[in-house]
Amino acid sequence: MGLGAVLLLRRHFLSGKHDQHMPYTIGLAAIEISCRRGDRTIFRDLSFRLAPGQTLLVTGANGAGKTSLLRQVAGLIPLAEGDLRLEADATAATLPEL
Repeated sequence: MGLGAVLLLRRHFLSGKHDQHMPYTIGLAAIEISCRRGDRTIFRDLSFRLAPGQTLLVTGANGAGKTSLLRQVAGLIPLAEGDLRLEADATAATLPEL
């Protein structure tokens, strides 16, 4: 799901149009993602899972791929490999149609 879909979900939930009593929880998962810029591999096989409310601190030297990672998560540059997913909590209800 790209940045546009995430922003649409955010706008929907902030608008108050959803059922306030439903436990909507959405996390982010990166599964073995890789980033290449030209013929250079910036990082590869990076995986993490963030539950709702969790944060991720990204640190590293210049050129390590911090900004490239954030751009990939935002959908601004494509993944070289792997998958990014928004995951609904198993106990949450089905997300409403937008």
